[in-house]
Amino acid sequence: MQDKEEIDGIILEKVNEVIPTLFTQFLVILEDLQEEHRAAYVKLLENIPVEYHPLLFQADYFDDRKMAWLRKRVLDIGNQTNRKNEENFRKVYIHFKFKPN
Repeated sequence: MQDKEEIDGIILEKVNEVIPTLFTQFLVILEDLQEEHRAAYVKLLENIPVEYHPLLFQADYFDDRKMAWLRKRVLDIGNQTNRKNEENFRKVYIHFKFKPN
């Protein structure tokens, strides 16, 4: 039979496994949004008169710099969630009572 520390470690490991997956999917969504923004931006650029291009350039907010900033925020929040999860997990006591076979 495994001791409490080992069981706690296994449970925490399993809980913390899903958080990176969740935040990875958030990054995929951000990449999708950036691609949609670029496609819409190109359509606008191609279809409005040239004299309005400077105005359109101002509206192009979802550039690589913005994406890098958003990516960092998502990763920071994911790491913070893992740390908080572990901190909260350490505050509880889990006791397993196994039935005899």
